[in-house]
Amino acid sequence: LRTLRPLDTETLVASVKKTGRAVAIEEGWQQNGVGAEVAARIMEQAFDYLTAPVGQVAGFDTPYPYVQDKVYLPGANRIVAACVQALNYRPHPLAPKLSPCDLTCCAPCWAPWAC
Repeated sequence: LRTLRPLDTETLVASVKKTGRAVAIEEGWQQNGVGAEVAARIMEQAFDYLTAPVGQVAGFDTPYPYVQDKVYLPGANRIVAACVQALNYRPHPLAPKLSPCDLTCCAPCWAPWAC
């Protein structure tokens, strides 16, 4: 991404459509951060294209250090681990399978017989 405001959601959605996966990385806390907003936008607008949960790599849930310590910031090993986890994700074997009704309806299908 080039900017955070305005957030280029179209680029995010296009990337998820192409890869089926996403990992948000940021230096700050995971909660209420930019990465959480990116993950939320992806879930809202590209949920149907995701093949794995959106991953997040962020600073630890501790007070932010005055000096940007290399231990606190997301390092290459944590980023690679999150990407490998997204790539190796397999749904639970007992997870419900989508029916054709789920794929063709415009609204949530609470009455499959109505499709």
